Amino acid sequence: MNPAAARNAWSVLKRPSQGVAESVSQHHRQEQVRGIRVKVLNGNLEWGLTFMQRKMQSSGIERMIKQEQTHHIKNSEKRVLARKNLERKLKSQDVARKLKAILVKKVRGLCDHSSRFLMAHMCFLFWNSMADTALFSSGCLAASTALFRH
Repeated sequence: MNPAAARNAWSVLKRPSQGVAESVSQHHRQEQVRGIRVKVLNGNLEWGLTFMQRKMQSSGIERMIKQEQTHHIKNSEKRVLARKNLERKLKSQDVARKLKAILVKKVRGLCDHSSRFLMAHMCFLFWNSMADTALFSSGCLAASTALFRH
């Protein structure tokens, strides 16, 4: 049998993702497209979807899908987005500085009830404005838990 014909026949019999990758470039080795497979047991589709969502979040595919650019962004829009990101970053640094000052007061034993309320309020405001920043949220949660523990 002709080697080229054998390759084409084999690409038809392979799984779809491998067949597509090989038909695009037969002579170059390509990586398989990233994907998630979920086995649904006893027709429990809700469990399968929940599991798939967790896998997508942990593997980063969900973030890649959200960041995928669907249309052209004009330069003026890029400037506006850059300015908003800078403002968000500066606000984050300001809140982090205030939070650090309150924590230093607490460690030194100078923290009163109003500082505790201010700390909780700042965490709430910051969670609302920076919901996508998981690092600060977890740090703020740990700091507020430590603050209210004593």
